[in-house]
Parts: sequence; structure tokens; C-alpha cells
Amino acid sequence: MIDSPSDILGFIFIFGMYVAVVLTSFPQHVALQGGQGWVDPWQDRYGELYRRYDPDFDHLNAYTGGGTIGQTVGVVGLAVILSGIGMDGVAESLVSVSIILTGAYLVYDAGLTIRTGRSMADFSLLWKRSPLVTVAVLIVFAVPHGALYLLL
Repeated sequence: MIDSPSDILGFIFIFGMYVAVVLTSFPQHVALQGGQGWVDPWQDRYGELYRRYDPDFDHLNAYTGGGTIGQTVGVVGLAVILSGIGMDGVAESLVSVSIILTGAYLVYDAGLTIRTGRSMADFSLLWKRSPLVTVAVLIVFAVPHGALYLLL
């Protein structure tokens, strides 16, 4: 729990030392430091490493759905700014790419999950833990993306 400014600084330090947001590969993901290098979510040790930071999995839904929510906030915010300065085409492209990539990730996740019989990525893991949270995350993604796409 973060109770003071020093806790926030400690969290940022721990996050920077042991967690890496990987945006340059598909699927984009969060890697965890495993002592001998970075461990990606599809590697067996990932769950063990994650458990170090969240032993009771109290924050797993937020951790798993946070990427999609963060993407939504970033894309929608940037698209509104771009549209506001007259760059509607760029804003529309940004929203379109976000929709396409998230849709591809959802299909990728569903395909791997069906093929392997186990949750393989964010959406299937969220669905396994809470279908309601999964639907909520998808709605929070779809509504602003869809509205902006229609307005641009």
C-alpha cells in the first residue's frame, strides 16, 4: 500500500528496476526482472515472479486490464488534442490503429487460449478471473474509441 510520498518514490524505483513495459513487440507486454534477465508473460517463471509483488493476486485484474485502460486514455487524449489543432486525419489514424491492434490482440489471445486450453494473455486471464471485469475493460476501450472514430 502507498501511504506517503516516500512510498511513491519507492514504488517508482521498484517499478523501474523490476518491471519493463515492452511496446516494441507484438504483443506489447510487461516483462519482469528475473535475476538472469527479463521474463515475458508467456514464460513459465512469470507467475512466480509476479507473485513476489502481489502474493495474494489482489491487484491482478488492475495489472492485467491496466494496459488496455492506459492505452485508451493515451490514445483518446492524444486524438482529442490532434483533432483540436486541426489534425483530424492523424487523430483518426491513431484511433484506427489502436482499434486494429487491440482487435488483433484479442483474436490472438482467444486463438492461443482455445488452442492450448489455458489462458495465454490479458483478455483470457481477465475472463478466467472475472468475465464482468473483462466486459468492463472492453467497454471502457470500445466506447471512447468508437465515439471518436465516428466523430472524426
